[in-house]
Amino acid sequence: MTYKNYNNKAYLPAKVLHSADAAKWYTLYTVTDVGDTELYTDDLLIQYLVTQGTPDGEERRYGLTWNAKAYILAVAQDAEGHYGPVFRKSITPSLSGVSPISDLGFVTADAGTQSTPVMLRAVTPAAPLKRTAHVVR
Repeated sequence: MTYKNYNNKAYLPAKVLHSADAAKWYTLYTVTDVGDTELYTDDLLIQYLVTQGTPDGEERRYGLTWNAKAYILAVAQDAEGHYGPVFRKSITPSLSGVSPISDLGFVTADAGTQSTPVMLRAVTPAAPLKRTAHVVR
């Protein structure tokens, strides 16, 4: 029962690293293949991140499906409201070399707001976004 949010899932703890000028940041994961940068532009993904992602915080916990590709997405915003480039990382959890979640040594695990992947559709962004470079590393 302690790890019920992760039953039959790969547990992925993640740490958000951001630059010093990041005032806010957003993260989410999706099973939608967002590798096509022409179809899933940074502007489009920023809108998903801001409206459906988890804001701020530096620790994330994800429950991912074994042997299925997922994407971890993140973006930061500076104090003037400019967004940096979208961080996209594909991951396919595999059973090789894994250990039981109880080996991590914490009492309770909470999948939080990202226990279910966000499904994304390619659409035209609602409005242009203010952009700057190098906010997220």
